[in-house]
Amino acid sequence: MTSQRMVFATGLFALFCMVLGCGRQTSTTAQSPVKKEPLEQKVDRLQRELYVLKAQVDNLNNTPAYVDTVDKGYAIAQTEYGAFAVSCSTLSPYLDGYKVSVDVGNLTNAMLRGAKIRLHWGEDLSKIKEFRVVNTFPPGRITKLELIMTPAKPEEIKTFAIAFDDFDQLAFYR
Repeated sequence: MTSQRMVFATGLFALFCMVLGCGRQTSTTAQSPVKKEPLEQKVDRLQRELYVLKAQVDNLNNTPAYVDTVDKGYAIAQTEYGAFAVSCSTLSPYLDGYKVSVDVGNLTNAMLRGAKIRLHWGEDLSKIKEFRVVNTFPPGRITKLELIMTPAKPEEIKTFAIAFDDFDQLAFYR
């Protein structure tokens, strides 16, 4: 009889556990909005970081040359086609600003024609002017450009930045 009692007690215990397990269950839907909000914030943060990284990668291809007008020397401007050496050859007063003669050395093996150029000057490089030039930039050669910075004061032109945003034609020699 003891074994019957043991089987009966085990069965009763199993029934008791099932009744407790099938009792009232709490809903997890109340917790979902709490968990959902931090996930949305994380997704937004990751999207912002992705935009920043994309902008940084895009800027790796197009970086301006920071040209010093006091200490003559070359600065390098990066474009999607390659590097260009830039130097200030002359600087002269012009209207309410300055005319700058720039030597641009094409360090690539490609012949490039026509360019959209962005010129930044000012103490914080906040003054911007865009130019469209039709010059040819032969490979391994220097091309002279004359650009106007107006309005500009002498202290604002000690350094300027020049960027080559776009070229009209690209050709290679055979």
